[in-house]
Amino acid sequence: MSEAAISHDGNILHVLFRIRQLTRGVSQYSRSLVKDWGITVPQLLCLRAISEHPAAPSPGSVARAVGVNGSTVTGILDRLEKRGLIRRERSSTDRRVVSLVLTDSGRDFLGRAPVPLHERFVERLNRLPQEDVEGLMGSLDMLVRLLEVEDQEAHPILDEAEMI
Repeated sequence: MSEAAISHDGNILHVLFRIRQLTRGVSQYSRSLVKDWGITVPQLLCLRAISEHPAAPSPGSVARAVGVNGSTVTGILDRLEKRGLIRRERSSTDRRVVSLVLTDSGRDFLGRAPVPLHERFVERLNRLPQEDVEGLMGSLDMLVRLLEVEDQEAHPILDEAEMI
């Protein structure tokens, strides 16, 4: 085998190694969030969306903010309500209208909870020079094409689990 082939194979192995590091890191973060905090990434994001909304948001507005569909957010909100972190309030004038309110326990929990992984990533990404971000985008676009996953639905949230 020529030196060029060995170098090329070494580069390919390095790319595969880095991809594996990324997937394992996201997976480890998700598992540790559940183990240490008893909450999934989507649940944490919904809590944050409720807390950051200027008024008591509807389930639909939380679903849009987090990037999930209505039926998915319903299950997430059920679990948050069961834990006492949020409560649903029905409008006194129209019982079909539901607003979400963070409880004192929910506010306390959020005050202690870690910053989601993707927010830390975005913060660091924003510090990079524009040309580095553009180079990274090009490389990621190429990687998506090479893996033939262009048609995969994705949300800009780093979480290994399905949105449950």
